[in-house]
Order: sequence, then structure tokens, then C-alpha cells
Amino acid sequence: MHASARLVAPLLGLLALVAVSGCGGGDVMALKEGDCLKAAALDSDTAVSDVTVIDCADPHDAEVFTELTLDDRDFPGEKALQTRALELCRPEFEQFVGRPYDESELYYSALTPTQESWERAEDRTALCILLSDDPVIGTLAGTKR
Repeated sequence: MHASARLVAPLLGLLALVAVSGCGGGDVMALKEGDCLKAAALDSDTAVSDVTVIDCADPHDAEVFTELTLDDRDFPGEKALQTRALELCRPEFEQFVGRPYDESELYYSALTPTQESWERAEDRTALCILLSDDPVIGTLAGTKR
């Protein structure tokens, strides 16, 4: 389905204070722009508990395309935080992919901090995640897809 006919992907998950396995190592808060993933690991209505960073040269269907720093003092609530992150990801999508979102075959979602990581770890980072219906090899940066 063409991206313009689809809504921005629903909440994939929330960042949590948990480990990331695979070649990326570290915790989920260490994910960064350019990290490639399998989208199935993000398909959760709760905190993401296991994300494997894989080499972008291997088949994958998700890629972190930008990191956003949110400046709210108080936790605004999960829904408000997710909505805001998705709005902020959209212009970054075009810059990363090289094509406007409404014309793209790709779509995106955002990983946002949990209330616990917001309050205990002062986590203010949301990650914009590029998604493809089909596995890709290599980065999606500049592909104009």
C-alpha cells in the first residue's frame, strides 16, 4: 500500500531501561541514527524489552532515521508524547529519505520514553523509525523511495 493511503504506523513501543542484544550492544537508550532493526521486535503496546541491532548490510525492515530531544519538564503522557514525536519525525523523514512522506512507499513510527525512563533516567529522547513492508539491504538514507 502506498504510504499516502496509510496512516503513520501506530505506536510500536516505548523506550525502556532494558538491554539491546546483537551487534549494537548496550541498552535500548543507546539506539542511534543509522541503526537497523527488524520491525517485529518493535511491535508492542508496552515497553520494548528486546531489540536486536543488526548490520544494515543484512536484510532488515526498520532503521532509526533520527533522534529527537524533547524539552518537556513533566511527562506529558504516553499518547501526547507519541503524537508529538510523530509530528516531529515527519519533516526529518523527507530529509533522510529524499522524498516527501506522502509520495513515499516507506512509512515511519516513533519510539518514545516510558514514564519510568522519563522520570528515573531523565530520558528525553524519541527515536524516529523508518519502516519498509519488504526487507531491504543497506541504509534507506537518500533512496528516494
